[in-house]
Amino acid sequence: MMTFIFFLTVGVLSDREILRKKFVENLIDIFLKKDTNIVDCAHFIRMALIKALSDFKGIKLNINKKNPFLVKEKGDFIYSSFADVKNLILYNTIFLGKNKERINLESGDILFYYNPKQEFPYHSIVYLRIENDEYLIYHTGPSERKKGEFKLIKYNLIFKHPDPIWYPIPSNENFLGFFRLKYFED
Repeated sequence: MMTFIFFLTVGVLSDREILRKKFVENLIDIFLKKDTNIVDCAHFIRMALIKALSDFKGIKLNINKKNPFLVKEKGDFIYSSFADVKNLILYNTIFLGKNKERINLESGDILFYYNPKQEFPYHSIVYLRIENDEYLIYHTGPSERKKGEFKLIKYNLIFKHPDPIWYPIPSNENFLGFFRLKYFED
């Protein structure tokens, strides 16, 4: 009976919703396995999406599954398996806004930040909604002292961070806003 209900539920999901669901499942899977091959926040997103695309059997999405990211390289636009955070923001996402209260966030939407004082100034964090709770999942990226690590925190805990640069609020100039991967939109 559960199998029938599962297929009935999946049957009403669009291909893009299924892809989003697979993306989120992959983020959680990578996080739980603490995949040591992941080196930064953009790599975390790339691997989760590439795996979701490789597992995806839908027929309605016209996507290059091996090179799904549009990037600008030496003045030319190409599709690649690699995209840094800046290329993710500029060419692979849709801006939703900076005020969370005015946006219908969904699991898999991304928060982007820019801090010109850091060696790697761009950073990404993925929003998750699990049942009625909100979470943020991300890779910290390397620093001078650490290789970087995965984090999964309740959404409101970001406001306990000692540096307000990480607060996802409209008045924070380092917070670029909430974004959605283009593959999840029609």
